Amino acid sequence: MLDVLPPTASSRKFRLVVCQMLRHDHTVNTADARKSIELGERLADGEATDEEVLAFSRATLEESDCSEWSALTANSRMSVQVYISSGPDPVRARVPHLLRECFGNPFRPVSPDPAWLTTTVVALAEGIYAERAFDRMPILADALQDADCTNDDVLSHCRGPVEGHLRGCWVIDLLTGRA
Repeated sequence: MLDVLPPTASSRKFRLVVCQMLRHDHTVNTADARKSIELGERLADGEATDEEVLAFSRATLEESDCSEWSALTANSRMSVQVYISSGPDPVRARVPHLLRECFGNPFRPVSPDPAWLTTTVVALAEGIYAERAFDRMPILADALQDADCTNDDVLSHCRGPVEGHLRGCWVIDLLTGRA
């Protein structure tokens, strides 16, 4: 599935996919690993400072072998590929879902209609992202319909299972202007 994603696909999205793979990897359960995942998400969104990243890198390298941190700071597309080939089976089985969640259907890309980007829609999408409140996705679908969105891919994604959504969701990113 990685082969069908455009070469311009953002490293942010790949980094968020790696974070989710690590979150679902039950062999990754140390405090350092959890910190690296959280910092990796903040790094993906440009919220981690260079000082934080450097301090964590130094501490991790000195105190333990936190290979998760290496996966999060390396070329993220390659990290996904490596994880697909060597990660635990339950995590590898989730990769297609994670890629679809972050990138959508690469054969049917969606561009936002400016009419959809009402104050309500954008505020809902920003709130869902910031608070990880994916249970609000059906409300977002209703707001999009009120804004004359008729795109079945967008609306059905918003009304899909709540547990399937994650940071980097292609619809949320589409509505908030994240790449």
